[in-house]
Amino acid sequence: MSLIEDYRMIGFNHHQSDFQMRGAVSLHGKRGSGFLNHARPLGFTGFVLSTCNRTEIYFRGITELEVLQSWRTQCPQAIFSKDYLIQLSGMDMLNHLYAVACGLDAKVPGDNEILGQLKIAINEAREAKLLPGIWQKITNSAIACSRKVRDATNFNRGATSIPYTISKQIRSRFGLSPNILILGTGEMASLCIKYINKHLPERRLAIASRCPEKARRAATEGGGYAVLLPEPNAGFSGYDVVIAALQLDHHQFEIPQQHTLVFDLGIPANFHPGTYSGRYFHLDRLATGVKITLGCRSREVEKVNRIIREQLDGWSAWEAGRKRNTEYLNLTACSPSS
Repeated sequence: MSLIEDYRMIGFNHHQSDFQMRGAVSLHGKRGSGFLNHARPLGFTGFVLSTCNRTEIYFRGITELEVLQSWRTQCPQAIFSKDYLIQLSGMDMLNHLYAVACGLDAKVPGDNEILGQLKIAINEAREAKLLPGIWQKITNSAIACSRKVRDATNFNRGATSIPYTISKQIRSRFGLSPNILILGTGEMASLCIKYINKHLPERRLAIASRCPEKARRAATEGGGYAVLLPEPNAGFSGYDVVIAALQLDHHQFEIPQQHTLVFDLGIPANFHPGTYSGRYFHLDRLATGVKITLGCRSREVEKVNRIIREQLDGWSAWEAGRKRNTEYLNLTACSPSS
């Protein structure tokens, strides 16, 4: 039996659930803090990884039922169907975590943002003293596996990403000088600004945030101007493009009726998901439309899988060595003194 057999993961990700379901169960921000506050007194250790592709809870010390009960306190409107839940334990959990850390298990294979998101999740749990003992080795080994993939393969290299694709779509529809509004100042918004500035040098760029100071800072750094966050009933008529990347508990805006193109990167969605049009692109639609450059990456997939297998073999060897040392120490302790 593996040393980590009772280390588990339960969650929803892009394989089984669409962006609406992932949004409903997301543990971003206050939801994540609320989950930990509820689960910690029950004996929870581990961390929560909540991104646009997944919300996965890696845990030990409490049962799956207790995890779900704590989760439901933060997402009371969500439906936690077992048909969509993923549950893994032991080496299967570790294999999955390695694949996530490397960007292999991603809506867009080779995802470059996931390692940073994983590090943030791990650091938050570490600061909360929720990663004792073996958890430290588990999380450190996942990061090491990702670094090895980045150093030894070309899997994570290349320009293709959702922010890159957005900038190219905007250019193809509106030319070099569109009027763009970005809602949010987080990592995804920053990446969008980076590619917009690269591909659309003549654009007019407005940036809004729930924190006006963050909007001003992002505007200064990104060569745009700060505006107030629009009201929920805003029409957005002054913009050719709206890119929404706010961390909200639920949708806040309606899709505009005019020509405005909307890219909704929020999980949960920032715009009402029940109103679709050819001008509205949610995360899953964007990911499906990404022209993934797997001419390079597909040849690298086997290299990534080989590295993951080597890392898993290394873990098994470490466990075996640890067991031998423990048995030796126990035998020594039980031997009569000379």
